[in-house]
Amino acid sequence: MAKRFTDTEIWEQDWYIDLPTKYKLTWNYIKDKCDNCGIWRPNKSLLQRIIGEPINLEDFLTFVNIEKSRITVLPTGRWFLRDFFIFQYGDKFSPTSQIHKGAIKQLVANGVHPKEILGKSIGEIQNYDLEEVKEIAYSKDINILLIAYHNPYQRVKDKVKDKEYVLSLTNAKKSKNENGFSGNFKSQGEELMAKRLHKGIEEKNEV
Repeated sequence: MAKRFTDTEIWEQDWYIDLPTKYKLTWNYIKDKCDNCGIWRPNKSLLQRIIGEPINLEDFLTFVNIEKSRITVLPTGRWFLRDFFIFQYGDKFSPTSQIHKGAIKQLVANGVHPKEILGKSIGEIQNYDLEEVKEIAYSKDINILLIAYHNPYQRVKDKVKDKEYVLSLTNAKKSKNENGFSGNFKSQGEELMAKRLHKGIEEKNEV
């Protein structure tokens, strides 16, 4: 059984208080039944059986989107709960997180660029177009998301083919950046991650 965080303060928020009772139940159902990045496929007949009353989906959307866009109808027809992902997982993107990579797959499959949710926290991925992000998300290479996160966009398949590209991350010309760390990274932790990445590629090639 899936478990999710819930916002206990919602009961004191005006927009929720003003919802008709059947739409309060509808909102609770959707946020419990959407996927792990906040996308839900409308099923009006099932929803009405569960709520026990006729539901006008257009009317519901008007209510919940008063003063703020909470649900967006995607080109696929599915609904996207805009604040769901950040509420559940935080606003800091991790390029090594399988949860985040899985969520990116679901987002791009429904035509949503992850920068619409996470903004600049997705690093250089914000500069990739939707097709390039899809290429990243569906790659079997475990390092590809990390590489894309740190570096300006190019065709990812061309970048990953070049082992020397990854090697250059650790052998970059030493220089002081604005934070006082050496290399092209913003922190020594990122430099260590690149060294481990390079080591992993070498070990893989030796097998």
